[in-house]
Amino acid sequence: MNRIAFMTLGVLKQPVGHPEVQGFVDRLEANYAAAEGSAGFFARSIRDINTWEHSWGPVIRPRCTPQDLPLERYAMTLSLWENLEAVAAYAYHGVHAEALARRADWFVRGSWPAYVAWWVPVDHVPRWNEGTDRIDHLHLWTDRVCVQLSRTVRRQRCEGKTGPDANGATGSPRLIATARRAGQPVKSVAAGRWHERRAAVHAASMSQLRKSSRTASQPSLAWIQ
Repeated sequence: MNRIAFMTLGVLKQPVGHPEVQGFVDRLEANYAAAEGSAGFFARSIRDINTWEHSWGPVIRPRCTPQDLPLERYAMTLSLWENLEAVAAYAYHGVHAEALARRADWFVRGSWPAYVAWWVPVDHVPRWNEGTDRIDHLHLWTDRVCVQLSRTVRRQRCEGKTGPDANGATGSPRLIATARRAGQPVKSVAAGRWHERRAAVHAASMSQLRKSSRTASQPSLAWIQ
């Protein structure tokens, strides 16, 4: 049986130690404890609060993020879980859900993926570069798909195929259906809102990961903004 390796990525507005991001730092221990007590959790890379390094390190910046920032502005985690459902149960409930709701207070918004997930063998401990390489790959892949979606939308507009549906959503019917299944906003999925188009891409990649055969050779990826 395999496990899910899960890496999260965030770029803080200020380095650790600055008052603007202290609320995030103050919540770290409670969030770590909640993760470790969650069903489906196996292990995580341990962060040294003083050096900001990780036990499954060394910490590496993804190439898709700003390279001139100090490591103290990168908030990243790497952990092992039974499946995506276990990750979601932890992430969207309790102390982590409360912190997630305040993400905009502490983190800058960027085009890079906020997380990536992949299957690993049960006896494998992922290294930091495994996650950052996949973050970079997913960033490139998502951009390519969104560019293709933009081209499709322009063609559909010329053909008159992007009018509102019965619920007032505009855009490609396939994109709208995909986004709805993922619980994502769909008012203008394919009508020029890049972040909503990305949400539809995320829904497709999540579906791919769930349907994969749970082998480490599967290049399954997942991303959400």
